[in-house]
Amino acid sequence: MLVYIYTQIQNIILAESGLINALTLAVLLIGLFLLILFVNVLKCIINSASSNAFVCDTQLKVKRVFAVNFESDKSFLKEKVDLLTCLQAYADEKSLIGLNEKFEALKAGKVEGIEHLISDKTLEKHFKLNIRKQKQIFYTDFCGSISDVSDIVNEKNFISDILDSFPCPVYVKNFTQGNKYVFSNKYHSEIICKKQKGFITYDNGRHDEEIFDKATSDILYEIDAEVPTTGDALKELIPLVDNDGEHKTFYSFKIGQIRQNSDKFVFGICFNVEDLLLAQRNLQSTADKEKIINDCLRLLLSSYEEKFVYEEIVALVGNALNSDRCYIYKFDFEHNKMPNHSMWCTEGIEGDAPLNFTEQGFKDAAGLLKEIKFIKIEDISRDQSPIAKVIKPVLDDRGIKSILIYGIWNKDEIIGFIGIDHVKTVHAHTNFEETILKSVASIVEIFIQRRLVEEKVEESEAQKRMILESLDLPVLLFNEDANLVFANSA
Repeated sequence: MLVYIYTQIQNIILAESGLINALTLAVLLIGLFLLILFVNVLKCIINSASSNAFVCDTQLKVKRVFAVNFESDKSFLKEKVDLLTCLQAYADEKSLIGLNEKFEALKAGKVEGIEHLISDKTLEKHFKLNIRKQKQIFYTDFCGSISDVSDIVNEKNFISDILDSFPCPVYVKNFTQGNKYVFSNKYHSEIICKKQKGFITYDNGRHDEEIFDKATSDILYEIDAEVPTTGDALKELIPLVDNDGEHKTFYSFKIGQIRQNSDKFVFGICFNVEDLLLAQRNLQSTADKEKIINDCLRLLLSSYEEKFVYEEIVALVGNALNSDRCYIYKFDFEHNKMPNHSMWCTEGIEGDAPLNFTEQGFKDAAGLLKEIKFIKIEDISRDQSPIAKVIKPVLDDRGIKSILIYGIWNKDEIIGFIGIDHVKTVHAHTNFEETILKSVASIVEIFIQRRLVEEKVEESEAQKRMILESLDLPVLLFNEDANLVFANSA
């Protein structure tokens, strides 16, 4: 007779496959839509024309203003006044952050030009400031322009609002310019790049090495280098570790595009699949558990000898859990010992000798196991629990570093245990290992109770035969098919 425990997982697998296909289609459609929006914005930025120009001296003091045609406050650039002073009187304070540092680098000759996005105090108008060094015959000036880019910024903010509503990272990188982030939605900024809040632009774009550890940033760079520019999507399962040490796994879709200035841009959208992977691991773990339990049941419900059954079980469990040893011990309360009943050892590990408890040590260990039901010790050299102190001398004698034990019971009496141990390295036992040992211990208990019942039946049958044999009258016994099964000597 065979008894199998199983779970119907086919529907789960089909549902999971369907979910992945649906996600793939949805992501490609979303990606195409967002890519079109991004391209339009990038075109606006590249093709925007300046409508206001000025000239500054080497200290960035305004010398002359040309074509001032702003609809509001037409004269905020004052001749013979520092450019920064003019901007401070007109622009929002936050939009000027970092501008003075750029000015100093420009005056010191560290850069040939600068760009900066500023907003007026109402935050309704937005301008792009562009300054470049211009060498004349006898002197050097700085020529600049201020372009009204309010429509571009508003459209970009509109796209930003759309992207921020997505519960997954969406971003664009300029791979040619050091693989720097050009755009990123709120999810990417706050969940992946926790140090960067809000929308990433050219002015405050960051690189992967500023966000992730070096190994991760190198992997991302290699992946982005392979992103095709033919319209095909590169799909990758990417494990990430951010600067906070948190592990995240994303299923990423990336599309490349070459712009008019020959820069390669990478558009990416990805989904956090950590929960899906966890579900897959749990599904596999459940299948592995069921296989081990089914194999144990098959052995325990067979007609094999008890010794053979136990030897097969410890080999099965030991191999499945990758332990150094696995064993089943039965208690001998009459002599206060634990004779080795069955043991399996991995290659290179000795295990013939039983655990050598003293008489008092056996009593203490058996008493504590009866009280706490199971023993789990990750590192015997550091564990200070009462049970660790009792069994430490025996474990040290066998070189055991980690051990996991579950008691085997016959009704309310503990009669032995099943356990695994590790002698090569310290081992942190998993929930999977605990579940398997606990389940197998319960199955062994059923096996023992079944054998006890069989022994009682056999004893009763022997007594019945003895009585029938003692009768002087002929006695015949037939089964339900009318076949003779017993006849006494009379």
